[in-house]
Amino acid sequence: MQINKIEAYISEHSEAQFSHSICPDCMEILYPEIYKKMKKNENTSSIVSSSPPQNF
Repeated sequence: MQINKIEAYISEHSEAQFSHSICPDCMEILYPEIYKKMKKNENTSSIVSSSPPQNF
């Protein structure tokens, strides 16, 4: 899940500690702009990662 990756990154690069996450449905309701950016990045990365390797 994408939220876990964000939490892991923040925890590794700061002194922040998380006690719980926010589900995607709540994220969309409470933080729609951030949710849209995350979905856009998720869709872009899935397109890139699903591409076959290129032989040059």
